[in-house]
Amino acid sequence: MNNVLRVWTVAPRMGAAPDESPFTFTLKAKLESGPAETDDILICGWHPKGNAVLCGGKDFTIYLMNGATGDFLACFSGHEEEVLCAKFTPNGGKLIISSSADQSIRVWSPIKQDCQTIIKAKNGFHKAAINTFELVESR
Repeated sequence: MNNVLRVWTVAPRMGAAPDESPFTFTLKAKLESGPAETDDILICGWHPKGNAVLCGGKDFTIYLMNGATGDFLACFSGHEEEVLCAKFTPNGGKLIISSSADQSIRVWSPIKQDCQTIIKAKNGFHKAAINTFELVESR
């Protein structure tokens, strides 16, 4: 992989022939200031209310970037192995939750740009990587 995320604008194509795509794609931004070329991107996720995008993975790091311009906004490091999942919280994206091959879940503050909480069982509750999780908004 070349580790460049591309953000595209997709619009319906009027009068497209049957053998043509019914959509047009216009490159909006290239997000190139994230992981190095040798560190594959394993995760990608959009902020629920804005133009922020998360990416990262193989280099144990999460990058926060402006999805409209491609500008680097923040970097979250602390996982001891690959980051396998990262999502903004459903409460307007006020926090970032990530999981890793290091068997931990971490809670990050995008505003303070630091780790708020580490969830890692000392008794070996997770004996393997935490590949994914689901966030549910409480009611």
